[in-house]
Amino acid sequence: MKKILIDDFGIEKNDLGYYFTANIDFLGQNSELLLNYDTEDEISEVELKDIYILCELAWLFDNIKDDCEKGLEYLEKAKNLGRDDVWINSEIGWNLSGDPQKYNEALEYFQKAVELGRDDEWINGQIGFVLSKLGKNKEAVKYFEKAKFINPDSEWISYHLGCCYRKLGEVQKAIEILTVIKENGEIRGWTELELAWCYALIDEKEKAREYLKEADSYIGGEIANSPELKKDFETVKQLISMTTYLS
Repeated sequence: MKKILIDDFGIEKNDLGYYFTANIDFLGQNSELLLNYDTEDEISEVELKDIYILCELAWLFDNIKDDCEKGLEYLEKAKNLGRDDVWINSEIGWNLSGDPQKYNEALEYFQKAVELGRDDEWINGQIGFVLSKLGKNKEAVKYFEKAKFINPDSEWISYHLGCCYRKLGEVQKAIEILTVIKENGEIRGWTELELAWCYALIDEKEKAREYLKEADSYIGGEIANSPELKKDFETVKQLISMTTYLS
């Protein structure tokens, strides 16, 4: 088995800390080797105590093998060995944010990254996302608005911002944002579901029905398989069936 050395990675430093994908050719040649370890005994041959190797392994498991749990394991090992910069706090927060039980913990890591100097679209969007999942929509809006100011073209940011405004009762503002996203057509199904919800809330039931039908046509499978999404879909159907105005 080839021993992978730290010098192979072509490490470069930038404002956000160390990134380890600088040597793309090396990673391309060795990613399969790195990802084929299943036990601690095997992985020890790749210098398990080397922070840089651990972080590279985490990146590969997160982004190539789509195994965030394994990626998080390596990130935590690297952090325990002393790495505590913007990059690792951002990455750990991102990994944790995929688990509803760990939203508060993810938020702590994101906030640590901010304390260390990160203030870009990505970190503001991630903090906004976690806050919205925690039901703190008013706080989430502040971060989403900041992220949108940095990058007005992000459909992901705009979509979640629109969702927050709808939850806060600012339905017209939500409609304005979500309509633009629908026209661009990048988040099909989810956008239509939110628009259906908004129009149902202001008693424009015909529009609500149309958008709900569109949502079903785009993401009917996801709605059937996701309890959370199915609950949202059924909530909108109930709102449409009611005759009173809801705000």
